[in-house]
Amino acid sequence: MESMIDMTETYTGGSLNLALEFPEVYFRIFFNKYMDDFEDTNNLSLVKFLQCRNEKFIIPGDLEVTGWQSLLYQESFCHELADATVFIASHHGRENGYCEDVFH
Repeated sequence: MESMIDMTETYTGGSLNLALEFPEVYFRIFFNKYMDDFEDTNNLSLVKFLQCRNEKFIIPGDLEVTGWQSLLYQESFCHELADATVFIASHHGRENGYCEDVFH
């Protein structure tokens, strides 16, 4: 749990842009805040957007419905989500990782 606390102290503001050394690759991370929003590790999963040329992948880790719903309040998250072309199922494809609102 201490590593989760360290992560939230390192990444502030709910998102992080990383400058990768690959041409035409864009990478962005979003997450819910520990304690303020959630204490369970699944809903603290990093949601990664990876864009390689014309394809944008969303890799949501073990995020569950309440975690999705929280991130959907962030305008910047919704903007990234809007043009994702490849969606990796969250929480190993389990039902509690499916949030219908994500697809609207």
